[in-house]
Amino acid sequence: MKHIDILLKEYGNLFQEKLIHKQSIRKLKGYISYLTSILSLSLTFMGMSTTDIFKTGFSNNGMPYFISHFSDIFILISIPFTPIVLLVASFAINDLFQIYVIGTQIGNVEQKINTLANSNLLLWEHHVCPVVYGGGQIDRLKPIKNIIILNDAYIFFPFVYGLIVVTLFFGGRYIALNNMGIYALYAFINLYFLGAFLLIGKELLNVVKADSSLSDIMYVLNSALQRYPKAK
Repeated sequence: MKHIDILLKEYGNLFQEKLIHKQSIRKLKGYISYLTSILSLSLTFMGMSTTDIFKTGFSNNGMPYFISHFSDIFILISIPFTPIVLLVASFAINDLFQIYVIGTQIGNVEQKINTLANSNLLLWEHHVCPVVYGGGQIDRLKPIKNIIILNDAYIFFPFVYGLIVVTLFFGGRYIALNNMGIYALYAFINLYFLGAFLLIGKELLNVVKADSSLSDIMYVLNSALQRYPKAK
């Protein structure tokens, strides 16, 4: 088997593995069911159900009961909210890291294939992605802003962190009024998770940049391209 055939096969295998991690991130929407389960358990604990809410909760007779128990229901939801959200988000971080590592290797394979074929056949992972997603720059052209990161920075993360602050306050306040020892443990666990999540997220941000350590690895690997024989 020729060198270029081996590289093309590896290129396809890596791309399939990358798609698996992308699909895993898309499945995060399914994890919203965790929060739905928390809501259902909270309602059950208070002797209610979602059916009760729709049938009687908002009726004239049921509204007073629902209002009187709303704060208790919200507190029960708030207590596990932060650790579950951060746990689910950690799954996405793992997949994103895998995607960028695999993408870096695919870019390296692309350049090897181009060298063997003596043509720029493949450009996506090593040329387009670093510019579009990593903030890279081509000659004197301005770098393209990553819309995904902007959306996360200005909409998604502020919304999630706002919810986390609110739920931590109400959940922690309820625990503190009942048991300070449990509250100290609860606060420590959540603050640890938050700090670890921010630290890991910062490291991930460094990985996705065009001038990251992954790019340095690609440069070292590509420096050996001249040792590969040309395709006949």
